[in-house]
Amino acid sequence: MTDAYVYRFKELSGMGNGGLDDNRRATLDTLKGKGEPVMESQTIVDQSELDQDGFFASNSGNESPSVDNVTAEIKSLGLRSKSRDFEARDLVDLCDSQRKYMLQLESRELVKQAKHLSNQLDEMATHAPNCEKQST
Repeated sequence: MTDAYVYRFKELSGMGNGGLDDNRRATLDTLKGKGEPVMESQTIVDQSELDQDGFFASNSGNESPSVDNVTAEIKSLGLRSKSRDFEARDLVDLCDSQRKYMLQLESRELVKQAKHLSNQLDEMATHAPNCEKQST
């Protein structure tokens, strides 16, 4: 498994505005000397989602931050689920049966979480105001 913990952070004085950076997350190692982590913002992502500097590489485009965050979390849950599936598939020894079961269980739980978030995203899209309808 290649889970990584990332955090929102406050920039240290002298490195920008010194405020909370809502759009970026990074590992604790990355933040050493660069920013103060907001521990309550801890998120688990797949290691493959980090850029070479240890920042969470969200593929945000023109979406709102909340939609982008949910979309990134759904993607991350899927990657983490696949990681567990691959690891479980490679366990063939009878002694590893309990480990295999736990990995499969974790994978199913991650998929369940992703579906729940996807439903929330659909709900957000359903209730979002339609700009075209308001302008006519």
